[in-house]
Amino acid sequence: MSTLGTNGRFANQIFQYFFLKLIEKELKHEIRYPTWLGAHVFNIPPSLNGIPIAGESIFQQYYQPNSTPKMELQYLDNILKFDSRKAVDLIGFFQYDTKYLKIYKNLFLEIFQIQSGLISQIHTYLHRKGLDPKSMVAVHVRRGDFLLQKDSSIFWFHSIKSIVSALKEFELLDQEKKFLYLASDDVHTVAKELSDEKIYSITSYDLHPNLNKIQRVIVDFICLTLAESTLISNSSFSFAASMINQNSKIFLRPDPILDKFSQFSPWNSPILLSKNT
Repeated sequence: MSTLGTNGRFANQIFQYFFLKLIEKELKHEIRYPTWLGAHVFNIPPSLNGIPIAGESIFQQYYQPNSTPKMELQYLDNILKFDSRKAVDLIGFFQYDTKYLKIYKNLFLEIFQIQSGLISQIHTYLHRKGLDPKSMVAVHVRRGDFLLQKDSSIFWFHSIKSIVSALKEFELLDQEKKFLYLASDDVHTVAKELSDEKIYSITSYDLHPNLNKIQRVIVDFICLTLAESTLISNSSFSFAASMINQNSKIFLRPDPILDKFSQFSPWNSPILLSKNT
């Protein structure tokens, strides 16, 4: 997979790498890939022997709600058995409904173990602010390029009022020590919108003002994996974090039609919800 690390953002790369690991596990083929951010976050070793020239790539479209890993592994196995090429370069996103990935949950959690040093650093940041990681309610608000794709069925965003309503409906901030951590690609704007609704948040800028863009992505992702209550966007970023999160007592996601949040299981749900389904 020559495009791992450049095809989509961090969470897209998580699902791409996981499909490679399924190829390795189920089909027993060697996998090769470039260095990517997961090498730092999850201590994933580099692939051996470099990346061979494979010719034309096999492409999987972005959103395929009916595809399964079993189907695509079988398709790939047939190609490798009957095609004369010795190597195949895959390009795709491999974001299946997690009911099909549930049998691989232990493998997923084993591969995507966040380095303990990174988690310790987040704990240090929070403790310096007098905050207990066990009392963290995390919300992810995806804006950015979603704002430019108003006609898309899957790149949509929810309102601030829906977040406020969910926090109140599920009584997530009612206890004294509870605090809201905001992860967002438009963090200053969203924090201001929340404060206008009397909801005050902690962001990566509060934890450490001098982080670079990639470091803030990592801090956001890790906080989403540590939270005891989690509100996601229609984004693979917070969905992947929810799959890793073993602490959260409740997972909530927005509805594409009703603009309200409802509970979901990270291991029995579509990764993205479409307005058309």
